[in-house]
Amino acid sequence: MIKKKAFVIVFVAAALLMVSDLAWSKSSFQDPASSVQAFRNPLTPPGVELSRRQQGPPQMDEDTQRNWRTYQELTPDDKNRLRDRSQKWQSLPPEQQKEMRRRMERYRELPPQDQERYQERYKQWQSLPPEDRDRIRDRLRQWDSLSPQEKEDVRQRFQKR
Repeated sequence: MIKKKAFVIVFVAAALLMVSDLAWSKSSFQDPASSVQAFRNPLTPPGVELSRRQQGPPQMDEDTQRNWRTYQELTPDDKNRLRDRSQKWQSLPPEQQKEMRRRMERYRELPPQDQERYQERYKQWQSLPPEDRDRIRDRLRQWDSLSPQEKEDVRQRFQKR
């Protein structure tokens, strides 16, 4: 649930950034046939400036409209968190963004009961003190550094217990 909400928030932020580009930017190219203003209201004569309120909302597909409504229902604190997360996302290297998208896709493909179990495990992980999480990470690194034969030996000893 947390991951899904985070994805929705990141998606809404991206949609808002795209929409804000249309609503706030002005092309330096003055061809009225290709300007955003002419696209929004083709009846407006070239050279006539309209306010954003007069222009009306930019054209949005159904998903973007739903995300916009969801964003509007967020508290100011949630909107600030969303803005911070969006900025963090933008600062990530492309390969890290790609990896995170891949993980999100894998998560979405999980059956609902596995998603729920994943969320519970994540909550458990977050509730651990940082020292314990660091210790677990170190042990995992040690495990990953073992050869396949050493891993098998450890498994054998563990099964004998």
